[in-house]
Amino acid sequence: MAQQARVAIVGRANVGKSTLFNRLTSGPRALVAPEAGTTRDRQERDCTWRGKTFTLIDTGGLDIDTHDPIEREVAKQALKAVSDSALVLFVVDAKVGITPTDREVAKTLRAAGAAVILVANKVDAVRDVASTAELYQLACGDPLAVSAATGAGTGDLLDLVITRIKTRAIQETHPIRIVILGKPNVGKSSLANALVGEERAIVYDEPYTTRDATMIPFIFEGQDMLLVDTAGIRRKSKIDRRTIEQQSVAQSLASIKDADVVLLVTEVHKPVTAQDRQLAELIDHSQASAIIIGNKWDLVGDKDPKKADEFVTYYHAHINFLKWAPVLLLSAKDRTKLTRLKNAIVAAYKERFRKIDENALNKFLKAVISRQTPTLGKGSIRPYIYRLKQAGVNPPQFVVQIKEGANLKYAYLNTIEKMLREKFGFEGSPIKIWIEKIKKKE
Repeated sequence: MAQQARVAIVGRANVGKSTLFNRLTSGPRALVAPEAGTTRDRQERDCTWRGKTFTLIDTGGLDIDTHDPIEREVAKQALKAVSDSALVLFVVDAKVGITPTDREVAKTLRAAGAAVILVANKVDAVRDVASTAELYQLACGDPLAVSAATGAGTGDLLDLVITRIKTRAIQETHPIRIVILGKPNVGKSSLANALVGEERAIVYDEPYTTRDATMIPFIFEGQDMLLVDTAGIRRKSKIDRRTIEQQSVAQSLASIKDADVVLLVTEVHKPVTAQDRQLAELIDHSQASAIIIGNKWDLVGDKDPKKADEFVTYYHAHINFLKWAPVLLLSAKDRTKLTRLKNAIVAAYKERFRKIDENALNKFLKAVISRQTPTLGKGSIRPYIYRLKQAGVNPPQFVVQIKEGANLKYAYLNTIEKMLREKFGFEGSPIKIWIEKIKKKE
């Protein structure tokens, strides 16, 4: 992924950073709630203005003197974003005015030598403008008044941003979009950090540390990838309504719809649960490619190849919605088998675009029929398959053409899919097959 200018949004908790992030990137994407500390991991999105594009980074509340271990990690992530960025948008609440934490953040930014635009947020009315005067005390330049909630002043802010940084034209590339999905505390964020080789997602031994679906771009052997680390998904009955957790889970489930490849993360030393199976069913319905991850392999004592094969068989038997998905047993903590996982991701993505030529499909269909005669569904007219054709890719789609008035048992489509996979591959990719009835001339 070609490097482009990066702009970080920083400030103390609850000054409207995520609201501004969503406004500038045409959200909503980052979670927004009255509760302080909603945002924890860094969020990254492209922001385009007047034909120019740059990467905008949303960060958690920057509390320099916190003693809370999670909030210390949040501050660490924010400071890393500052060091990686060409420009910083330092957001303060114009209605509240300067707080001691604002002063500490300003001091930290000056010490880092960061290029800063001071953003006075929540200027929703003329009376709020007067309160921006005291912001000069922060020694971070002229404050620019905006309202992230209404969008007032954000155009002026973007004009200023693109004059302060080097921008490039929009890149017409499609990175492989990888979504990490699973129950709370199965090691999703540890796996995200291991894959990108950087501590980007906050890892803490407490369920539900991740809240936002965190997007992390990286490159593997020249291939652009976009990793999405999602919040852990508990059973619906255990989630309180109208809470941050409910928003997070909704965001996690929505991310599956745009995924190219989903990594279903489980704990290999624990039995597969009903929730694991439900998530697998959601992945199957989404038509995304999939890989089943048996994480925490370091906690399994016997690791001989026969034992590993038994685990793979167990997963496919108990997560039958994803029988076509490869199973990888690894340890995100020890960072083992990561290259193998990355190769599996690329392979699963490529299988989505596999095309089979007509001659090969004709020979294949004859082999299928010779192995198992087409079975009759409802009705009295026995089915005759005239043709099997590929109708599309991403994912691969096939049409079985039979005589009008005949009925083919839908279970026979499972036989065709099984043999397609045996003959041509498609590992990690779903396959769509449907029946088309045609009228043949006598």
